[in-house]
Amino acid sequence: MSIDERYKIEDTLISGMSGVTYSAVDKTMGRLVAFRRLFPEIPHARCREVQPIFDQVFGNLSKMRSPGLIKVVDGGLDEQGYYLVTELLDGPLLGERLMKDPLKVDEFSELAKSLLSTISEFHSHNIFHTALSSKSVQLTSDPVKGVRFKIIDLGLAALIRSLDPKRRARHYGMIEPVLMPPEYFEGKLPSQSLDLYSCGQLLYASLAGGHPLGELGIDMTYRRLKQGSYPPVHAYRKDVPEEVGEWIQKMTAFSPKDRFPKVQDALEAFPEPKPVSNIKLVRTTRRVMVAAKNTTGVYGVMGGAPLRTGPTYIQNRVPLLGRRGELILIGVLILLVFGMGGSIIYLLVRQAG
Repeated sequence: MSIDERYKIEDTLISGMSGVTYSAVDKTMGRLVAFRRLFPEIPHARCREVQPIFDQVFGNLSKMRSPGLIKVVDGGLDEQGYYLVTELLDGPLLGERLMKDPLKVDEFSELAKSLLSTISEFHSHNIFHTALSSKSVQLTSDPVKGVRFKIIDLGLAALIRSLDPKRRARHYGMIEPVLMPPEYFEGKLPSQSLDLYSCGQLLYASLAGGHPLGELGIDMTYRRLKQGSYPPVHAYRKDVPEEVGEWIQKMTAFSPKDRFPKVQDALEAFPEPKPVSNIKLVRTTRRVMVAAKNTTGVYGVMGGAPLRTGPTYIQNRVPLLGRRGELILIGVLILLVFGMGGSIIYLLVRQAG
């Protein structure tokens, strides 16, 4: 059965440097699916040469049943190139979600556990992602958890390396520079530590609503990462415990020897934070304010921009009187203003009399 006979292409969902994703109807199953055309610029002859690599990637994806991995139902090579068919998810990409607000604490916990457990399963099959980014994860609704996070691009980086060895995944715009481990710049082979680092930086950005190094180019990013010159994530969020910030710092240590040995070790060490009911995320035009009512009047302001622009600035403000004291002072000033106005009117009336 040909592609046209089995699938009816409908709307374009995502168009990027790795290809185009469409919504489609699987006529044989009577269901909606996501139909992906991969790397259309690669010559067909080259695709045929490395088809065994694609078949291996597709075979691995088809066998895996992790709830944190998008379900693959079909794939292959036809006259137009590679195609991959997956379940159709109903939510935004993680990067799109972070353009609105940083994740809430319970959402962050779900993302952390989902990413780490799924990547750990990859590694148990000797599969490495090597290109994890804010475009690698998509949200979808879940009747029990409310929201679920799924990795949607496993295997694409390996396919790129096979199709065009001179052009690595970052040249296809698949990886934000700040998510690239130092080993990536040094040409090291894929490893658990490489995936762990990218995962940690992505988790950092999900809590901060961006990354303080997100605006920098590749070379400057590498230098700043080596210097360690950016604040821990709990400096942005007063509802994020310090141990969570330290846990992320260990995943994103510049030297691999200072990180967790394996992704599974990071998962087991996860200090799951508890949601704090009196913390409100108030979205403004370009920034997100985290208001902590019971933390001695401390407010943190962070950028709500995507990873490439990162947090605009960090500002910690400690009112001398606290929040309640500020409200009392405002009330007193209002009374004084009205009182002064009344006195002026009284004097004017007396003079007129």
